[in-house]
Amino acid sequence: MMTPEFLRDFRKSLGLKQADFGAWLAARLGQDRPYAPSEISTWEKGNRPVSYAVQAAIYKHLWEGCR
Repeated sequence: MMTPEFLRDFRKSLGLKQADFGAWLAARLGQDRPYAPSEISTWEKGNRPVSYAVQAAIYKHLWEGCR
């Protein structure tokens, strides 16, 4: 399970604000609607677990960066 700290650190490493990160995630997941900053915030505060789809998109991005 992805920790709130890992998610926040990952977003900040991309240099993105929560709204931009929501759009970044939506683009990678093929969604029309970006994730709202409030949803990103609930994950980063640990109030809700990060969905497996979002975790997969992040880990895939990291994996592709290692090749």
